Amino acid sequence: MDAATAKFALALPYALYPASPQLAALHASRTSAIPPHACPRCGSCLSLSTTVARGKQSSRAIIRSCSVCGEASSTTLGTGNVAAFPPRKRSSRRLHAPTPLSVTNPLPPEEATVLPTNTKTSIMKATLSVQVEPPKTPNDNPSSHRLNTKKKKSALQEMLQRNREKEKQRTSIDEARPGGLSAFLSTL
Repeated sequence: MDAATAKFALALPYALYPASPQLAALHASRTSAIPPHACPRCGSCLSLSTTVARGKQSSRAIIRSCSVCGEASSTTLGTGNVAAFPPRKRSSRRLHAPTPLSVTNPLPPEEATVLPTNTKTSIMKATLSVQVEPPKTPNDNPSSHRLNTKKKKSALQEMLQRNREKEKQRTSIDEARPGGLSAFLSTL
């Protein structure tokens, strides 16, 4: 069989599969060389879902199942250069666990025992509410913030003042010009 005929015979099952999977399987089984993606039992295309099965750490296999006849074919995978890479180090959760906050009682022990339960719970709630304040950076200085806002305000005020002056100049120029039909005709 020449190369063009072999190529046609291998491509024919793909062309027939949407119309008739059984006919595609028949043509796939007729070819002498069954491609690795075809079922060895019926010749139809294997499903696209593959499963990696790990029996041992050293051997792995890809298992493909046929959607027509249910046949499962497995392909073993070599280890390759897995030994060249060290195993992944798993980080323990203890390293990333948040540290517990120590709660100190603001009252001496003898006063804390004398208080009624509802007062004690309100004090405990008050001590447990912690205000978290971000650390201050040099840019968070209130005086520098005020200077920046003053600069912005003064720049905006200057822009507004210039716009007002330009508008006044435009209105004075417009008032100086004669308006209406006579002004239009005089320009002609």
